[in-house]
Amino acid sequence: MNKIVKNILLFGLTAILLAFSLRNLELAKLKEEWANTNYWLLFFTSLIAMLSHLLRAERWKLILTPMGYKVGTKNSFYAVMTGYFINLAIPRGGELSRCISLKKTDNVPVDKSLGTVVAERIVDLIFMLLLIGVTLVVEFKKLTFILSDLYLNVKKALLSISNTSIIILFLSLFLLVALLFYLYKKGKFDSLFKKGIKFLIGLKEGILSLLKLEKFGLFMLHSLLIWILYFLMTYYGMKSFPSIKHLGLLPALTVFVASSIAMTIPVPGGTGSYHKIIPTVLLLYTVTESNGLNFATIFHLWQTLTIILVGSICFILAQTNAKHTNAKSE
Repeated sequence: MNKIVKNILLFGLTAILLAFSLRNLELAKLKEEWANTNYWLLFFTSLIAMLSHLLRAERWKLILTPMGYKVGTKNSFYAVMTGYFINLAIPRGGELSRCISLKKTDNVPVDKSLGTVVAERIVDLIFMLLLIGVTLVVEFKKLTFILSDLYLNVKKALLSISNTSIIILFLSLFLLVALLFYLYKKGKFDSLFKKGIKFLIGLKEGILSLLKLEKFGLFMLHSLLIWILYFLMTYYGMKSFPSIKHLGLLPALTVFVASSIAMTIPVPGGTGSYHKIIPTVLLLYTVTESNGLNFATIFHLWQTLTIILVGSICFILAQTNAKHTNAKSE
């Protein structure tokens, strides 16, 4: 119940952000922008994205190895793409779903693989903070404006959530406490508690696997390449659109940092937050709000459709592999 309410609130926030961001969208200009877009470059950005996801799958294999799990690149990639696919429907649900996928195909315990995902996220956070630091040095005024604007808009969106949603949240918490009390009365609480402790131990082992890496240098190289590819995806994405293709590396870096921040907001696939932040950033480089919104709308939709296409295929292939694995074990 708690998760359901949380997802309802997040989707509500997404709808508010998206409606607020797209209120000035002009369909005629959007169609014109799409007609003049370089489709080959757009397709190239999808290939860059897939290469970055493949490197993420390879990096995940490296961090699973110290715990004794030898995972193939194919299943690791399927799991990673399944995670991105699920994230579009359930914010932050992709991390868990990719671990469940690997459990089915390679019998890696969910708690331990989830711990490795947390470790990966810590490394990615460090890279993002370093990137923000570099951008602050070269584009201080623009990035500080972006961060302050983001704060104000998120605050406005949160204030727009109705009192009814807050009541539902407190009601769900009450039901959760009531459920725990019921389990305690039935004598099942101890069993649940032990399972929880076991899960946390596995999670801890997964996180600490980062300290036991045999190929730490290779792991960090993969991490660096992933972020370089992310930047190139943004750079060539901007080069695809006639209204902003004149912008160089520094504007692309600022847009990339802003998009990274937008994607950290727990809404499905950055929907709404991306559409609000990116036009604001481009406005700082004398790109009209209309052109900035056209870029954000088309590019975000293109990448989302790429994830839906590849992610759904990988999800099906992972399920098929899991069935074959189970059949062999029997």
